Amino acid sequence: MPKNVRKKQAGVFSREMALLAIAGGIVLLLIVGALVVFNSNQTESIDISQIPDEHDEQGIPYPAVPRIALVEAKAKFDAGEAIFLDVRSLEEYQARHIPGAISMPTEEIPARYQELAKDAEIITYCT
Repeated sequence: MPKNVRKKQAGVFSREMALLAIAGGIVLLLIVGALVVFNSNQTESIDISQIPDEHDEQGIPYPAVPRIALVEAKAKFDAGEAIFLDVRSLEEYQARHIPGAISMPTEEIPARYQELAKDAEIITYCT
């Protein structure tokens, strides 16, 4: 076989391999992208019944949950850095609540938590 024919065949083979590699890379990127989107749409399941009902010596429930002073909570709310989440029943919320608070009874949180802003601090209350 003449040399110039071999070079031409080698060049065609290399171009075909390059196109195949590019196509394979694009398919791989599409698969990875689809997996990322699929995984980001998955929600974590929150089972509230699995959270133990703990109280400290003074009767304060869930002592491990961080507390915030009322003055600090109001300042964050007024600055738009936090939202108030009323976790009482809808009837209790309708009877009286902090103006601007969102009603989300505790039992609805697993189904509705995605409604809450991801970039805001969430301050829950139940009294």
